[in-house]
Amino acid sequence: MDHIPGSLVIAQIERAARSVKGVRAIEKVRVRKLGTEYFVDLHVQADPTLSLRDAHSLSGKVKGEIRSAVPKVVSVLIHMEPYEED
Repeated sequence: MDHIPGSLVIAQIERAARSVKGVRAIEKVRVRKLGTEYFVDLHVQADPTLSLRDAHSLSGKVKGEIRSAVPKVVSVLIHMEPYEED
């Protein structure tokens, strides 16, 4: 069965995602632990004028940072969104 990991792991994942240049905000972070591994889903907000290629590249960088910060993360699903100020 899966469950939600502790807040320390979630904070490490959020910090890693926010550290990537080009990430303006993150939201809807969902982390599940299955056995000893973590599965991550999150929404990343970036410059709305980014090309699809650049948004894809940015999501790859975010995935890499998350996996580096928390090596037990085996899957990262990122939904890219345009950043819109309030």
